[in-house]
Amino acid sequence: FNEYSEAKNQELRTLLEYAKNLRADAIVLCPVNGIDANENRSSWLERTRYALSQYGPLFEEYGLYGYVEPLGFTASSLRSKAEAIEAIEGSGYERWYRLVHDTFHHHLANEKQYFASMTGLVHLSSVAAGSLHREPTDADRILFLEDDLLATREQAQALVNSGYRGTFSFEPFSPAVQNLDIESLEMEIQKSINQLFR
Repeated sequence: FNEYSEAKNQELRTLLEYAKNLRADAIVLCPVNGIDANENRSSWLERTRYALSQYGPLFEEYGLYGYVEPLGFTASSLRSKAEAIEAIEGSGYERWYRLVHDTFHHHLANEKQYFASMTGLVHLSSVAAGSLHREPTDADRILFLEDDLLATREQAQALVNSGYRGTFSFEPFSPAVQNLDIESLEMEIQKSINQLFR
């Protein structure tokens, strides 16, 4: 979303039409991922602010929210929720933006702050604790585990303790989860819910 163009603006309008017809509340906005480590991060922050200022009138027109999801990867153009809030506040359309708190990306960005009052959606996943000698990838993301590198339960609890009352959504990208048959998947999801929210 933060590599703004008129074509992206038109794409957003189309998505907002779909979302309105589906009675959705919001659209998730993901930043460019794959930038060079030497790229100017402050330039990307300004591009993010500009994009949000351009999209703001559309969200206002449709009465839907834009949920900004920082991606904690080192190659992400928007890594932290603190950066996202700075861009949101500078856009002039704070009324129409919220954050996605993703437990995986919160961990990767090494964030300590929780922004419960600005959070519109929480994405939950776990990465098995152990000796990962690299930055975890989406393929490592599974359903909830007790022995979790991300401290997913603690993150969820911190948000609830700070007043968050919104939706929690599992987001496991691992092929090990995605390739389960429906019956097994239902059992694993129920097990994760029982362990996470007991």
